[in-house]
Amino acid sequence: MTDVNHELSNGRKVLVMVALIFATLVPMGDMVIIPAAESMYGHFSDTSMGVLNFILSGPALIGIFVAPIVGKLMAIMRKKTLLIIGVVIFTIGAVFGIAIENAVYMAVMRAIVGVAVGIVAPVCMAIMADIFHDEKQLGSMIGIWNAGMSGIGAVLSIVAGIVATIQWEYVFRIYLIALPILIMIFIFLPRKTPLETDRGAHDAEEQQHRSVSENQKMPWGPVLFDLVLYCLGAMIICVMYYQISMYVVETAIGNAAVAGILSTVLTIGTFVACITFGPLYGKCKQYLPIIIFACIAITYALFAFVPNLVGAGIAMALDGIANGLIMSYYQTHLAVIVPEKQVPFALSLSSAFLGLGMFLTTYLTTFLQSIGNGTMIQVSLILAIGSLVLLIINAFHSFGKRKNAVNK
Repeated sequence: MTDVNHELSNGRKVLVMVALIFATLVPMGDMVIIPAAESMYGHFSDTSMGVLNFILSGPALIGIFVAPIVGKLMAIMRKKTLLIIGVVIFTIGAVFGIAIENAVYMAVMRAIVGVAVGIVAPVCMAIMADIFHDEKQLGSMIGIWNAGMSGIGAVLSIVAGIVATIQWEYVFRIYLIALPILIMIFIFLPRKTPLETDRGAHDAEEQQHRSVSENQKMPWGPVLFDLVLYCLGAMIICVMYYQISMYVVETAIGNAAVAGILSTVLTIGTFVACITFGPLYGKCKQYLPIIIFACIAITYALFAFVPNLVGAGIAMALDGIANGLIMSYYQTHLAVIVPEKQVPFALSLSSAFLGLGMFLTTYLTTFLQSIGNGTMIQVSLILAIGSLVLLIINAFHSFGKRKNAVNK
């Protein structure tokens, strides 16, 4: 990644990171709705299930289509402007999401929130890629950003769970915290990132040495390889993220409280993996995909063969570790394998494929349940085998790249 002359001070970089971490309220906004889902379903019991499901998962679906568009917009618009637009759209769609107590109206407002989700995540990552030019430092910052996102998601879930016990509609008032976050973004972020400031001079210099087509060429082979594995890995990881309560009941290892504790274990695992990602990436970045899919395979092997509380606890911790590593790795790796001008688009694609994987998770679970006896133990066994196949693919790919590097 190219050095730039207009570097921000370390203090300003810290403020930028604080603002970007708090901006993850947007992609983590669903954590406010989920605790109120059961009450909402009961309140709108005469409404189509498709509409109600869209209220929960619709933003992720809309974000899939918006993110690639935003990747192209970042080439012609300032990232700070796009980020402010995204948070403003989110504030409108989220705060006024229950202004009219009608399920169709809520679904429309949640679609608006989805537009914001598709804007904010890729723009945040692109800003980090503009500011932190060293690969290891970028990996560390993306890991910290993901850790902050998981922490914010946990806090939102706890607060929303408490508020939902009073009255489920009140959870929408939590979204008012978007207003001070919007002010924070406006104040803390520079009008232009260092890369945007130097873009004109940098482009002129590049033009003397390389053609425009060479500068902008996207290495689609490696990019698509990363994106497909990112999507598949996220889809498998999220199965127990969404279905742990079903597994707990099925195996009779506890009740809803136990399911909540296990979900917290996953969150802690994600946080720890994100915080430690920077040093890990610096030491063994080439083999991280193998580590990630090994964690996933062991996770579901434990769910399948050790159906007790201890096994589930260890499995959820590993699932959380895999979750933190897979997000941080592919976001960082995609930013460094593409030309500088293609970084925003590559990161927007990473957001889209992550959203696609999370959206398809419930459909994957339903499909796997339909081909056998329908138990989560059977689903876990199939996912363990599938993860092992992906692990082998990654191993051949990683060792193949090492062999090619040695031959060169």
